[in-house]
Amino acid sequence: MNIAIVPISAKPFHAGHDFIISAAQQLVGTNGIVIIPVSTTQRGGKSQQLITTSQMEQIWAGPLKDYISRKYNAIILLPTNTGHNSPVKTLHDILESLSNGVVPPYLDINLDDINNITIVSGSDRGGQYNNIAAKFSPELNIDTEIVNRDEDKELIPTSSDTIPISAVSGTAVRKTLACRNVMLFKQMMPDDMSNSEKAEIYQILCPASPTNEQRLLKQFIYEYLDV
Repeated sequence: MNIAIVPISAKPFHAGHDFIISAAQQLVGTNGIVIIPVSTTQRGGKSQQLITTSQMEQIWAGPLKDYISRKYNAIILLPTNTGHNSPVKTLHDILESLSNGVVPPYLDINLDDINNITIVSGSDRGGQYNNIAAKFSPELNIDTEIVNRDEDKELIPTSSDTIPISAVSGTAVRKTLACRNVMLFKQMMPDDMSNSEKAEIYQILCPASPTNEQRLLKQFIYEYLDV
């Protein structure tokens, strides 16, 4: 069995992350496993939408879990599973354990079934993961694979209602959320994600605030109707 490890922060998850995970699944084949260590630490602020730990935990446990399990043969590792808030630390922990002949308790795999391990990332992390792979390569059959979205952006359909995959980033999505641009947010999500999953993620990240009329009505009900 071949394994790909795709460490991502994903605050929030977007089409660029899905592009890398898709490349990882193609690399290991349909019978291979893609391990996805993620982070849920708070991110954003100022001109960007603030994304909290509880929001990310809710998204990973709900719509993202449904989407990824439907599309990939994957294991999602949250900090609550691994004890590490950093996906890179989780990656290091996995490789260190396997190099010592031990499977981490949060991974339901058989050590003897593992043939090859590939760390898959975007170009921004390639050098760091090459160093990590070199550290454990004497004990493990381990490679790295860089997925360059700039070179592959022509694979993503572009029209008046879509954007190139290379234009999608966590910063761009957080700024889009801060502007409450629902349509652009949906375009930055994976194309094959259902509208209901996109809507649920948006609602978690941007919960609707009650209007002034709704607040006044609630105040009236409590003060005058003795509810």
